Parts: sequence; C-alpha cells; structure tokens
Amino acid sequence: MDVALKRVERVWHPFEVDIMRYISSEALVSDPRNRCIPLLDVLEPPDEPTMIILVMPLLREYTSPPFDTVGEIMDCCRQLFEVCAPLNLSFCY
Repeated sequence: MDVALKRVERVWHPFEVDIMRYISSEALVSDPRNRCIPLLDVLEPPDEPTMIILVMPLLREYTSPPFDTVGEIMDCCRQLFEVCAPLNLSFCY
C-alpha cells in the first residue's frame, strides 16, 4: 500500500491529530457521508518533539484529474461542506 506522510507542527496545528483521530473513528468511518481519508498511524520522531507525522493512504494526487468544468468545482465544494454536518466540525460553518 502506498502511503502519504504529512508533517504537522504541533505548535501551529495543535488539534490536527485529534481531528484526524475523530474522523477516523469507527462510528464516523462507517458513515457513508464521511469522505475523509482515514488516519493509519501517527509517528512521533524522537529528535523532533514539536513535530508529528500523519500516515494516510495515498489515494491520488489532489490535482489529478484537474477540474474540467465549473460544475465539477461546485460538486467538490458541495461534498466538502456536506462532510461538516455529520462530523459536527464547527469551523466549517
């Protein structure tokens, strides 16, 4: 399995791991409206105490395929906002 590694600075993004763990919880993973990429693991490098590395499956490059129409962009935005309702993410409102 190909994975994507995301470096997160705890000082700048202190809640990112908590949010990722929340949206990857069993209750939300089973919700068909949850289109979020699951969190596979969290790595904490011993020589970098302020950094965390999130391990997620690599689905595809976010720019591939490119949007061809305004309708595709609108559908993408609709899906992004739709995720906020079942996840109760207040920053989406």
